[in-house]
Amino acid sequence: MRHRPGIRGKVAVPDSPNIPKRLIPAMPTRLPFRIRARNAVAALPFPDRPAIQTYSGRVAIYQGLLALGLGKGDTVLVPAYACGSEIDAVLKAGLEIRFYPVDNNLRPDMEVCNDILAQTPFAKALFVTHYFGFAQPIKALREFADKNNLRLIEDCAHGFLSCDANGTPLGTSGDIGVFSYMKGLPLTDGGACVFNRSDIGATQDTLRQANIRKLAGRFLFQVERSLETVAPWAARIFDKGVRSPLRALKNIGKRQAVKSHVIGGSTGSEEMGILGLDLVQADWAISKIARATLSRLDLTRVRDIRRRNYELLLPVVNALGNVRALFPELPDGTCPLFFPIEIDDAATVQRELATQGLGTKYFWSYFHDRFPRDEFPFEAALKTRVLVLPVHQDLTAQDMAQVGEILTRVMQGRVVG
Repeated sequence: MRHRPGIRGKVAVPDSPNIPKRLIPAMPTRLPFRIRARNAVAALPFPDRPAIQTYSGRVAIYQGLLALGLGKGDTVLVPAYACGSEIDAVLKAGLEIRFYPVDNNLRPDMEVCNDILAQTPFAKALFVTHYFGFAQPIKALREFADKNNLRLIEDCAHGFLSCDANGTPLGTSGDIGVFSYMKGLPLTDGGACVFNRSDIGATQDTLRQANIRKLAGRFLFQVERSLETVAPWAARIFDKGVRSPLRALKNIGKRQAVKSHVIGGSTGSEEMGILGLDLVQADWAISKIARATLSRLDLTRVRDIRRRNYELLLPVVNALGNVRALFPELPDGTCPLFFPIEIDDAATVQRELATQGLGTKYFWSYFHDRFPRDEFPFEAALKTRVLVLPVHQDLTAQDMAQVGEILTRVMQGRVVG
């Protein structure tokens, strides 16, 4: 018997392998088909403090660094376990980087940070990442930053809707807090930089409108995926009547672009193009498309479902001997972005899970050119060993049962290390 999906409830991993196979996506795509807005985007993430709504999280970092008055010759302490996007944004703002290690719980190694400060006279800021929506010890980090006359930058790209153990929203303790809405919401783009000091800040009118043409394909894909969940026939009509003709036009443009690219030569790797900060976009605001979607999302429901889904998956992951949950408990106030696990041969496991119908992300596998792998073996290993399982708001309790069953089947078929 199938139960109606809800926010509450418990689910066990089914004994039968005969679960209907459908792709469980790694990311949410379901758009809110709602006429009236729920949220005032200009007031996000927090209505009681100023913020600018940016095109992306990396644009938020870049603009935040400018607002802090940091410039050429200044150094920022950045965690060695990093995506690469934030590194690129810091470097393109003209700053230098010193990496610091994290411990097994992904918390900053403060002793090493002290040593770095003793050797770095131009250190001006401490960059802290709230990984996967789980709070860092932000009170202690705030005290450390104040003691050493450092600006504190809270990277909340994963932490939208999360609080720490005291109920303090992530992004409100640093000098600035930076967000990337599109990490966990079905948006074409969108980020924010929050200013928590009266002597720093910027205004929305300093940003330019985003180029919507670059976002149309992504938005139309989200529309089709959303229609599939409510009216598959409408999704098929939408694909044939809208997306297919536009794809044909886009392919013509791609062929022309290839000719131009051959003449002009290559400029950087494909990964850098995806993860790096394009300075053309460094002053772009959130697009009107993303604003319209964000204003209509039920953010309370998003948080509640993500927490429920994480809790449903916890006993399944904790029972597997060859899987380590990076966060084996879900603290109060945490809105998890994913369920991150550390495993051997993550790339192969990802492919095996995909053949079973489970979409995952091989997380942060890209290494920025400036990252010294040999100096940080633990963080370098994490970038090759972490997969993230979906817990997003499009998934029901039944979906999470299927996630657990697929993960268990695949991992029990592998030798425990």
